[in-house]
Amino acid sequence: MPDTMPVMPSPAEIDRLRTRLHDAPDAQLAPGTVALRPVAGMRTIGAMFARLPQKPPLWRGQAIVLEGGSHDLASIAAAMPGPGWLDCDAARCTLSAPLVVGRDTVLTIRDTDLVLSQDHGAAILSWGRLTVSDATLRAWNLAADAPALTDDKGRAFRPYIAAFASSHTLIRRSDLRHLGHQAAMSYGLSFGTDGRGGAVREHPSVDMIGNRLLDVYFGFFSFDADGVVVMDNHIAESHVYGIDPHDDTHNMFIHGNYVIGARHSHGIILSRRIHNTIVSYNVSAGNKKAGFFLDKACTDVLITGNDSFLNGTEGLALHEVERVAVIGNRFHNNGADGIRLRASADVLLDGNTVTANGKHGLRAYDWQGSKRRPNTEEQGQILPMRVGLLGNRVHSNAAGDCRLGGDARVTRGQPFMCPVPSPAQALPARFGPAAGNAP
Repeated sequence: MPDTMPVMPSPAEIDRLRTRLHDAPDAQLAPGTVALRPVAGMRTIGAMFARLPQKPPLWRGQAIVLEGGSHDLASIAAAMPGPGWLDCDAARCTLSAPLVVGRDTVLTIRDTDLVLSQDHGAAILSWGRLTVSDATLRAWNLAADAPALTDDKGRAFRPYIAAFASSHTLIRRSDLRHLGHQAAMSYGLSFGTDGRGGAVREHPSVDMIGNRLLDVYFGFFSFDADGVVVMDNHIAESHVYGIDPHDDTHNMFIHGNYVIGARHSHGIILSRRIHNTIVSYNVSAGNKKAGFFLDKACTDVLITGNDSFLNGTEGLALHEVERVAVIGNRFHNNGADGIRLRASADVLLDGNTVTANGKHGLRAYDWQGSKRRPNTEEQGQILPMRVGLLGNRVHSNAAGDCRLGGDARVTRGQPFMCPVPSPAQALPARFGPAAGNAP
């Protein structure tokens, strides 16, 4: 693979990263401004609430805005003009409005149970520095005294966390539940640029380590972020995706996560120009669609040491990507192909185990013979399907172990694993010690 491929850090380097994130000190409290302001006068947050099809029933149209200084929940509650905005006691706080962290401003949430009121339209939106440590954050319907719900398409508002521009967010050892709905940057935990037009000059960064996420609309979503660590998290029952870095997110380390039971789509997906990313030693299982999915011009991605099983479709799918190394993973007992490659170049499959999948072990093809024509975006990203195969164990897959379609080619390694089908029939893959492809 080319020199642009990211290099897997050593175990010692990973341990140092864990220690740095877990032990990073909280900011000391410092004076700043705390005020109530109309949401309608704020460009980004005003637009987010204006496009809701239905406002929360107790919506008051004002947000708590922090400007400058360093704050915790108790200091903010003390600055409120009265109860009903942010109320705290020794064990719990209830947020009943959007809470905005301005630029050059710090908010620390630690050792508390923070209830975000669905009834009032609560949310946390940051342009500054947000740290959440050893806390529980749960979106809650106060009227029903029950978890915040949204419908199957995510149309009903639920509280969320979103961070923008050059913000930095650290979330560690915390429990986050029932967050997010289907609206831009309202997906539960979302990190993106402030507006999507013109040149992007500021990128958010985020570190998430050692958390439990349950029933979050997207477990993690980013848009144009730069510098992202998603590590040692347990992410279960997301509505759509478990982990979803999107357009132009760079320099990511997705490591050691359990992503279980995404209800509508893939466990871990990288989509649209994701670069310089390592996806390592994760478990992605029991998701509605693929365990791992990369598409639309992702480049320089290392996928290593992962387990993907009992997913509804593929263990791993790559669509229109380039320079991807898939090394030492296990793809087994998935509903469709163990590994499916489409119109992608410079892909290396090395030392993977691909067994007992519902269709092929490995299927690689271009757009020839596809059931549909590529759309405009896909047309601009189609590559000649080229894959290298080294030392993989591929066996016991229901539709055969390997199939090439169209102009797909094996560029190096083990061409006997993928015989080119004749026009009349697809030849079965050879396996066994004599072929060097051990079961």
